[in-house]
Amino acid sequence: MKEIEVKILDIDRQVVESRLKELGARLTFEDEISALFFDSPGGLIAGARNLLRLRREGSRVKLTFKEYVPSDTVKVRQEYETEVADFKAMQAILQHLGLHPVLSVRKHRTTYDLPGARFSFDRHVGKLDYIPEFLEIEADSAEALARSVALLGFATRDCRAWGLPELVAHYTSPVRDH
Repeated sequence: MKEIEVKILDIDRQVVESRLKELGARLTFEDEISALFFDSPGGLIAGARNLLRLRREGSRVKLTFKEYVPSDTVKVRQEYETEVADFKAMQAILQHLGLHPVLSVRKHRTTYDLPGARFSFDRHVGKLDYIPEFLEIEADSAEALARSVALLGFATRDCRAWGLPELVAHYTSPVRDH
């Protein structure tokens, strides 16, 4: 499956959430997410701009590999994901295969769905809590993503095709472009 998404920073959550509800969006998830990102000792996964993540979403556990797909306007990844029964057991398997956790992340997520698009409010907790809450929009295609962005009153200039490393760099950089 292709993951096609953007992040919108500096949002007014109440305004955006009200608009989603006006559009008939359905609340589909509200809980904490915790994730471990894994890499090989030589950093081959991150070096190829890919990622391997073990994540707990509420009571569900998923193992995900995301393969980088070049794009200038939206973040695109070829995503391979499967649900696993036991977080600790999967973590042990990955580590016995020679992979090691390189990053641990926790956040609170609230997700709304409309046909063809998913809207998630993410608020990091713990060591990344300095990152303000932001909106992530994921859609079936770049065109559907652009329509979803516009439905909420945003423009393409408001969108960031960023992953977590770019988000962290933005909020730790002394000069920010808002």
